[in-house]
Amino acid sequence: MKRIAHRLFNDFLMPSRLDELERVLLIALFEGYQVLSICHFLGLAREGSLDVRSRYLILRHDIDTDVATAKEIWQLERRHGICASFFFRLQTADIALMKEIHAGGGEVGYHFEEIATVAKRKGLKRTSNLDHLRNDAGELFCENLIALRKKSGLPLRGIASHGDFVNRRLGIINFELLTPGIRQLMDIDYEAYDAELEDRLSSRFSDLMYPKFWKPANPVAAIKSGDQVVKLLIHPRQWQSNSLVNAKDNAIRIYEGFRYWAA
Repeated sequence: MKRIAHRLFNDFLMPSRLDELERVLLIALFEGYQVLSICHFLGLAREGSLDVRSRYLILRHDIDTDVATAKEIWQLERRHGICASFFFRLQTADIALMKEIHAGGGEVGYHFEEIATVAKRKGLKRTSNLDHLRNDAGELFCENLIALRKKSGLPLRGIASHGDFVNRRLGIINFELLTPGIRQLMDIDYEAYDAELEDRLSSRFSDLMYPKFWKPANPVAAIKSGDQVVKLLIHPRQWQSNSLVNAKDNAIRIYEGFRYWAA
C-alpha cells in the first residue's frame, strides 16, 4: 500500500522539482565539470582528447513519457549552455522538439523497445525461442528507426534500450537485438550501455520515484568529491506531476498488462 501511495503522489500530487535538477547541474558547473551529451563525450574519448585533469558530467534523458516536462528540462539546460542527450520512444517522438534540441546543439537519439513490443504482440510468456524473438525484433527495430529518421530528418545514430515489464518477465533486455550486422546496417554509432562508455565512468546515478529520488544516492556528493566522469540518467516523469499524461500512461500499462496475461 505504501508503494501505491508513493506512486499516486509521484504521478498526481508532487510539485515540480525542476529547481532541484537545476541546482545539481549548477553545482556541477561550479565544481568545474563539463556537462556533455553522450556523443560529445565519446567523440572526445575517440579523439584521445579527454584530459585526466578535467571533470566530465554525462547527461542523458530518457523520454519515456511527458514530452512537456522534457521540453522544460531542455529549456532549463539551454539557459545554462548545457547540451545533453535526449532519447525518445516512438510514442514520445515529438518531431518539433527533437529538431529544436538538435538545432540547439543537443543530441537526439532513439529509445528503442522492439523485443518487448514483439513479445507483447505474440503474448510470449517464456523464452523458448530467443533467436526467433531477436530476429523479429531486429527487423522491427530497423523499420522503426528508418521511419523515425525519415520523419525527423535527424541522424539518430545514438540509441538507448528501454525497459518494460515484459523484459523483466522474460529475462531479456531490448539491447539484445543489436547484432553487429544491425549496428553496421543501421549506422549505429553507440548504444547507451556500451562498454565503451560504461567502462569510463567513475560513478553513475539515475533518478527515482518519490520518496527516494536517486539511485544509488544523490549525485551531489560525488560531484563535490570530484569524481572524474559522472553520468546522470534523468526521466521527466520523476521531476513533476503531469496528471493527464501520467493517467494516460498508467491506463496504457494496465491495458497492455491485461492483454499480455490474457493472451
